[in-house]
Amino acid sequence: MTLEELYSVQNDMQKLKSLYLELAELEDFNPYRSGELSDMPRGSGGKNFLEWHSEEKERILSEIDFWQKKIQHDRKTVNEYIAAAPNPEQMN
Repeated sequence: MTLEELYSVQNDMQKLKSLYLELAELEDFNPYRSGELSDMPRGSGGKNFLEWHSEEKERILSEIDFWQKKIQHDRKTVNEYIAAAPNPEQMN
């Protein structure tokens, strides 16, 4: 196992952490919080907030699932490497 492979496991864990933060920010997002209420018409077209929110949440959750599975595989590989490594105390 190379040093790059070990760093990639660390990078994957950081990516998963950032996705959880992104999901938390999405769930806390309220587009109506600091807006001023007025009778001015708003432009139409584009997606409404609920469509955008559900698509974004689905995208983040699918990425979280992907990275969780990748990290499980990476941890298994690291644990197998550690188990196969010689024990220096038993070499004497």
